[in-house]
Formats: sequence, C-alpha cells, structure tokens
Amino acid sequence: MGDIARIEETEVDLVIEVVGSAPIERLDIFDGLDLIETIRPYMASDLGRRVRLVYQGAEYRGRARTTTWDGSLSIEGNRIERATVINNWNLDRGIQSKDASTVTWKAVTTGTYGAIDLWLEIAAAGRLAFRTAPVSGAAAIADLGVEPLAFAAGGLERAVLLQRLPDAMSDRRIELRRKVGLRATGDTRLYVRVQQEDGHRMWSSPIYLFRA
Repeated sequence: MGDIARIEETEVDLVIEVVGSAPIERLDIFDGLDLIETIRPYMASDLGRRVRLVYQGAEYRGRARTTTWDGSLSIEGNRIERATVINNWNLDRGIQSKDASTVTWKAVTTGTYGAIDLWLEIAAAGRLAFRTAPVSGAAAIADLGVEPLAFAAGGLERAVLLQRLPDAMSDRRIELRRKVGLRATGDTRLYVRVQQEDGHRMWSSPIYLFRA
C-alpha cells in the first residue's frame, strides 16, 4: 500500500518482502523515474546455457503506438537445444520456426516487453545475430552477462536486449532492507517493481516522503 509521510530524518529504512507466483528474475527500487538499485537473486557465477533476447517499448504515447518485432536470430559456433517465448498472448504470433541454429518469430509490443529464451548446447560459446525491423545486431555469447546488452531502437524505450541467465531459477521470495536518502526538497517517491522469470511484473504503490 502507498502512503504519504513527513520525515524528520535524512534517510529511511526501506523494508521489502516479495513473494512471487514464479521465480523472481529481478527487483528494481525506484525514486520516481530514477532507478536506485537493481537486485537479482543470482550472480555471474550462476549464469548457464540460457540466453534471453528481449524486445520492448513503444512507437510513441497514444494510439497506434504498436511496434512490430517480427524477426529472426541465428547462432554460429554453438547449437540451440531449446527455445521458448514469454509474454506472447496471441496464438498467431510467437515462435514461427526453429532449428539448431535459427529461430524466427512474430511479436508486437505497446510499451511492454516480450522475449525469446534459448538454451544452448555450450555455455558462453559462439555468436548470436538477430534481425528485426526496428533494429538488428550481433554479439559474442561470451560477452553477454548479468547486465543486458542494449540495442536502442528509438521511440519510447524501444530496444532489443541480450543477456545470459541461469539455466533454471527457483527463488520466489526476496526479503531485504535498504537505507534510502531523502531528497532535500520535494517528495521522495519510493516504489518497487518486480519482474518474474515468466515475464510477469508487479509494482508496489508509491510511498511519498518529504522532509519536515
């Protein structure tokens, strides 16, 4: 639940407890539009054979904001063992074809995101190249890590992101405490966004804090 509070101190303890319906991929703490911190329940040493290609964003605010992400990817120097799509809600879209080296798909976003997950034969080997109408690019699998590699595509936060993930995730609960400094003037607007492995997101209501 959100709240509004007058605070005499210069910082507060932000206590967070999240219980997800699926394994949690990341948790973001925001002050308004400013990202304070990202917490992931895994480290670089946990990354495995899974690569995620994310397509996200919108053309602009308002109607006709849809971005079409129909595209393809190819793998050199490795093999695709399995591929799945997340956040696809239309049976006419999603993965159209796949084999050991290529995947093709149809997808749209209107400000949200979708993704293709690949499980490769060998972790951190080979090279991935992708092609969509808004943007195309390529990267060595070994260069992908916990932080996504972004290929900007204009519009409203439109981009393709490439990152590696653990082969499997299991953490559905996060509990943590953080000290957060308050703005000297104006409101500090704290809220949390949680992203699950299956693509679902949840937000807390904002807490507005201002100095006494």
